[in-house]
Amino acid sequence: GRDVEGALEFWSGRTGELAIEVLEIVRECKSKLPVALMTNATSKLNQDLESLGIADLFDHVINASEVGSIKPEPEIYLHALKIARIDPHEAFFTDDMPENVEAAERLGYVGHVFETAEGLRSALVKAGVLQ
Repeated sequence: GRDVEGALEFWSGRTGELAIEVLEIVRECKSKLPVALMTNATSKLNQDLESLGIADLFDHVINASEVGSIKPEPEIYLHALKIARIDPHEAFFTDDMPENVEAAERLGYVGHVFETAEGLRSALVKAGVLQ
């Protein structure tokens, strides 16, 4: 019992810290350029973003439940480019699933497999998005 509770508490704490760091990076990006969220979420996503108080962080939300295509299918990535009115080489895409990043890169996106907030920040600096 106690080991499970401790593990869950540790995991939840780490996730919360990571989310805060990532949200700070998203806010920093948003101050410089449009930010889009591409997700395989359900139709409840917009409500969830509102209740979390982060809906305003995204200029565009590309939700598979509305597009009819999921990551890593090419259609959702092409739809995102159309919505954002940019070329693939202008798009930075990060995801924790390597196959989703590879799909984006095949279409010309700049891709990064997410592991840590620090790694994401470094990739954004390397891509010229952040300084």
